Amino acid sequence: MAGMALYTAQDLTLASILTAMKIMMIVVFVFLTSPTATHAIIDAGFMAGLRPWTKEQEVEK
Repeated sequence: MAGMALYTAQDLTLASILTAMKIMMIVVFVFLTSPTATHAIIDAGFMAGLRPWTKEQEVEK
């Protein structure tokens, strides 16, 4: 995604620079909101009484 922003800014016109800035802002927005959304979903499930999934140790037969 960042490579596309740099590729778009190659012309150095105002339109291409604005497009590159928009792409970079989308990337930053996704990187900031993904952990927050994940935490909110996990916290809501935990408060609803769901237990986190854990990998059980396999018993040797």
